[in-house]
Amino acid sequence: MKPILKSFLLFISLVCLNLPVFSDVDTTSGMRGSVNVPGATVVAEHTPTGITKTTTAGSSGSFSLSFLPIGGPYTVKVTAPGYNSESINGLYLSLGDPLNFGVTLTSSSVADEIVVTAKPASAFKMGT
Repeated sequence: MKPILKSFLLFISLVCLNLPVFSDVDTTSGMRGSVNVPGATVVAEHTPTGITKTTTAGSSGSFSLSFLPIGGPYTVKVTAPGYNSESINGLYLSLGDPLNFGVTLTSSSVADEIVVTAKPASAFKMGT
């Protein structure tokens, strides 16, 4: 085999073996923060693509969303039963710099109504 062909094949082999190293580049970012209501639902929507990611705040109210496309704008909506929802618009994500923010939900002024309907139990005979 000619020396030039051997060198070329060696070069191609080395390039192909190193492709996974070059392709392991992170092109995402994330959001994290806190909300004053544990268990609140947090939904982030990448406005240009409509891609959404949802999470639930933990027992301390903290939440985290990862592997989100960089850029934006994003709209984040936080909801919880018995509370008014909050939306934050125009958020942008930078590569390798997660966005941190806090959300405060206010109690809903609409009272929950519980309706209980019952009917009297039918009489039954004991013994005969």
